[in-house]
Amino acid sequence: MVFRWVNHAVLIALLALLVALGGVGYAALILPPGSVGRKQIRDQAVGNPQLAAGAVGTLKLRDNAVTSRKIKDGSVMGSDLSWTVWRDLGGAAGSAGAPGSAGAAGTAGAAGSAGAAGTAGATGATGATGATGATGATGATGATGPTGPGVTPSYGYFYSTGPTQNITPANTATGILLTAADPSVTSGVSLNGAPPTSEVCVTNAGVYDVHFSAQLLKTGTGVDTLDIWPRIGAAGAEADVPVSNMQVSMSANIPEVASWNWFFALTAGQCVKVMANSSDGTASIMFIAAATGPTRPAAPPLMLTFTRVA
Repeated sequence: MVFRWVNHAVLIALLALLVALGGVGYAALILPPGSVGRKQIRDQAVGNPQLAAGAVGTLKLRDNAVTSRKIKDGSVMGSDLSWTVWRDLGGAAGSAGAPGSAGAAGTAGAAGSAGAAGTAGATGATGATGATGATGATGATGATGPTGPGVTPSYGYFYSTGPTQNITPANTATGILLTAADPSVTSGVSLNGAPPTSEVCVTNAGVYDVHFSAQLLKTGTGVDTLDIWPRIGAAGAEADVPVSNMQVSMSANIPEVASWNWFFALTAGQCVKVMANSSDGTASIMFIAAATGPTRPAAPPLMLTFTRVA
């Protein structure tokens, strides 16, 4: 091979490169010890010390002149190397360039469309009503509650068996007398002292409905005014009840009946008296004896009842 256009120094460098890439035969004749041969390139025996002194570097192999396949097969030829490579064969390897800047981030992809919903199934038919369960056992009876305050029964029926009682003298307050009580309908109320008496006393405090009924007769001439009113208080010390008087006008020998009732709030042990007054002293509380044709009972001068209501 003849290179007329190259000088002697270039020829020696070319031969050295060809020997390094072409085979060990040339290396033995021309290249100095430690040079790179094809066997060393193929066996990956080229080390950093062998490449440091003017070996083939990245700069010398630019322009795609030497490929990995050519290096592996030992087929690098002179036609593969440019004049720049020949000129730079003896130079040192260049330093690595600085890393390039990071590329711009790509745009975000479009959001995917929502998936289709699953459709709801049809509502199932209503099941049949189950059988009625058995009746449970009866629970135990609850405890008896405390006794309420209630009203202790207190009542009584009192009357007079005669004789006729004259309301005299005139314009004098006189107590109407009672002589008996009906024990079958009397409880918690009683006559005070031995009869005849005008006082009836209560054992239990409370509100009482007191009702009286009296048969009246005037025996004198003219017109008489008869007053009837109650007194209440301790036995023997009763006092008039305000706004409680009732008046009856009486003519001679004409019987009349006076009847009404009062409500009294009494404390335990208090008594009630029914009082009367005649304006001319000729009025009387009349007793009528039993009669026949037809048989009929006697009519008492006075009947008095007590009923505790609260």
